[in-house]
Amino acid sequence: MTVNIKSIRSFPIPDRWVVHSYYTLNPYAPDGSGRILCAGCDPDSGIGEVMILDPDGRVIDRFGRQKVSTIFYHTGFWQSWSPDGKGVYFQSSDGDVLHPRVTLHDLTDGRDYTIDADMEGTPSNSDRFMYGLSGMYYAAGYADGCYHPELSPIPFTARDRHGLFRASVKENTNELVISVEQLLELHPLRDRLLEADRRVDGGLTLMVYCARYDRTGRHIMFHFGNHCTDKRRGEPKVMSLYTADCDADGNISNLHCALDMSYDGNGVHWSWANDDSLLGYYKYNGKGVLAGIDADGQNLRILSDGTPYGGHPSVSPRDDRLIVSDCASDGQGKVCFLYDGEPVDEVRLPKYDHSVGEIPRGRNRYYVCHHPVFNADGTRVLCNTLPGRCAELCELEIGY
Repeated sequence: MTVNIKSIRSFPIPDRWVVHSYYTLNPYAPDGSGRILCAGCDPDSGIGEVMILDPDGRVIDRFGRQKVSTIFYHTGFWQSWSPDGKGVYFQSSDGDVLHPRVTLHDLTDGRDYTIDADMEGTPSNSDRFMYGLSGMYYAAGYADGCYHPELSPIPFTARDRHGLFRASVKENTNELVISVEQLLELHPLRDRLLEADRRVDGGLTLMVYCARYDRTGRHIMFHFGNHCTDKRRGEPKVMSLYTADCDADGNISNLHCALDMSYDGNGVHWSWANDDSLLGYYKYNGKGVLAGIDADGQNLRILSDGTPYGGHPSVSPRDDRLIVSDCASDGQGKVCFLYDGEPVDEVRLPKYDHSVGEIPRGRNRYYVCHHPVFNADGTRVLCNTLPGRCAELCELEIGY
């Protein structure tokens, strides 16, 4: 198969550093209007906002003005469409990870509705959403490699109080669905983890994080473990993928520990390939590969043994044999297309602002992740790029 990249368009916004949300979320409006959801900030003042663009990249709406944290330069405000396309959800903590909030902006009347909650995207079929507290993995060491327990929204040791939450802005509800304590009891390496927990001063920084819906909204995947840690604490790597079915009311069933990569395993950027399997980067026999696994934990398989393609992989909704991913290359970046695991095309895109010299560590305005994401019918891919002082969106039109 040949992928035909029919056009490449950039959508610069004056005086705004812009990103779409994340590669697991569709930034294109669900009503088929072609509107694009993104977030931008003034990189000097650190004030950002959610924006809606028309299909040609012109700003047609702005709202949610607030201070940004370093998280913004990776995922914006996790802005996500409501199922009917008449509203937008976004994180509204005003730069404060200790007190996460979620706002629903009603596009029909411009009103905002806010609750105390967190999110990393909402499902396509429901106004109830599930999440883990994203501030916890930053407190564990994600951004700078340092342990900051005082920045955790809930203490790591209070394992009966945090885990997978369910919330609704419209209903003003927020509740814990399954706790870290319960997931630890179900874990296949429970005894080994409890032994390590006793050895580490302050205990393991276990949490639920990176909850990801598939495109139907009927299935959810979430991570259990410690994601990134402060190496000085001697904390072992713990990472497991749990999957579950979920209905429009936010009830979960059919819970599985689909894949455990603790201790000797390794892997990142796991998400849904389709409604019954996962896709991600996996360390296999000492080599990084793209891999898939069924949601029930069966049938682990290698999809591509090329380590350059292990960035942020996702499957085309038009043809599930086609994968788009991204990676760094020659000091910049590129977006790659693979068919049946073999590269078929690529586009080089700017990723770093080298004018500052050495790129600072952690999330910052001097680099982007391309985070390529397909639209609903697989004919367009939206990417983040950094061609100069400000990041901007870039759209690839795909022919088959």
